[in-house]
Amino acid sequence: GTRSEPFSLRMLGEILAGDPSFREYMFWMGLFGGGNFMLTAHLVVIFSEQLHFSSALQIALLSVVPLATLPLFTPYWARLFDGSHIVVYRSRQGWALVAATVITCIGTFTEWLPLLWVGAIVLGAAYAGANLGWNLGHNDFASIGRAQHYMGVHVTLTGVRGAIAPPAGILLYEALENWQRGWGRYALVLPLLMTTAGALGFNHMRRAFER
Repeated sequence: GTRSEPFSLRMLGEILAGDPSFREYMFWMGLFGGGNFMLTAHLVVIFSEQLHFSSALQIALLSVVPLATLPLFTPYWARLFDGSHIVVYRSRQGWALVAATVITCIGTFTEWLPLLWVGAIVLGAAYAGANLGWNLGHNDFASIGRAQHYMGVHVTLTGVRGAIAPPAGILLYEALENWQRGWGRYALVLPLLMTTAGALGFNHMRRAFER
C-alpha cells in the first residue's frame, strides 16, 4: 500500500491536496524559509560589494558564529519543542528569525560592526530552533507510517525555495543597484517581509489550532 510506496511528485501532490493544514504549514514555511535563504544571499553580496568586508570577516559573521552558537541554544528550543505541536512551536520560534533579520538589517544599513556580531549570534539562536523544527515538524501532520512521505514533501519544497529565493533576491539587488548606486542594500527589506509574513502565518495557524 501507500506506506511502502517510494516518494514521488505524484505523491507530493496527493499529500498537499489531501491535507489542508499541512499545505498551509508548507505555504508559510515557503515564505519563511525563502526569506531566510534570500537574506544569506543578499548579505554575501552586500558584505563584499558595499561594506568591503574581508573574506575572513564574512565567513565569521555568516558561518562561524551562527554555527558555533547552534549547540548553545538547541537545548532551550528542545524544551520548547517538547510536548507542543509544531505550529505552536513555530509561532514562537519564527520571531527569533525575524529579530535576527531586523538586527542584521539595521547593522548592515548603519555599517555598525558590533551590531552585526550581535545579529550573527541571534541568527545562530534562530537557526538552532529552525533546524529542530525542520527535522521534526512534519511528524505532527503525518499519520502513522507516512512520516517519510511528509518529510519528502518538506525536503522537495525546501529544494524549490532554495533554488528560487537566492537568485530572485540577487536579481532584485542588481535591479536596485542599477537604478541607484548603493541602493542594493534596500533589497534586504524583501527577506525581512517574507520571514515576518511567515511568522505571522504560523501565529495565525496557532490561533486556529488552539480553537
